[in-house]
Amino acid sequence: VSIPSLDEARIGKLLWERPVLVHPVEILRLQSDLALSKRSLEEGRWWTLITHMFIHKDGKHLASNLRGILTCGLAAFNDMGAIGPYAVFLASGIMSAFNSWGRSMQTKAQLQELIPKIPEKLAGLEVSAAARNWWDSVRSGTARISEPIISAQSEALGASGGVCGLMGYGFGTSLCKLWIWLADRRSNRNLEATVELGAGMLLAL
Repeated sequence: VSIPSLDEARIGKLLWERPVLVHPVEILRLQSDLALSKRSLEEGRWWTLITHMFIHKDGKHLASNLRGILTCGLAAFNDMGAIGPYAVFLASGIMSAFNSWGRSMQTKAQLQELIPKIPEKLAGLEVSAAARNWWDSVRSGTARISEPIISAQSEALGASGGVCGLMGYGFGTSLCKLWIWLADRRSNRNLEATVELGAGMLLAL
């Protein structure tokens, strides 16, 4: 069971048949109650910390997150069973929703990238490093001033936080297993060396 994507809501029908919780046309009406935003939290709609993970822009966005869950959830499944991927996914998604500082930094970076840099040469003339640095400071300042306005009107949706949590869990467990394997291998080598030393001492006697 899923929730229709926003592009399905706009055309009023599902692009591929599947069981859904609400009709596509209802999503546009419910979007503000399901997507995560600064305003939703200020108004007490705490459930958006969870529901935003199940709203997607379009089919490609949904398919991308589904692929991420399937490919990155194996480690959690192996460690905790069927509940593992769901637990890591939901916990990571909720924690990422609380990361307002991170979303603010991401928005600033995106806004700054929208303003083009000054090339090293303009109309055949070389642009000084001082001029380029000044323009970069203008880009940064514009992004910093614009970010609160944009963030106040923006809505977060999608399962990227949960998928990244699954990726991190898989990467972390792989590193732990590698560390344990290396430690065991080193321990076995030390044991073999000790046995050889003991055997040599016995033979010497």
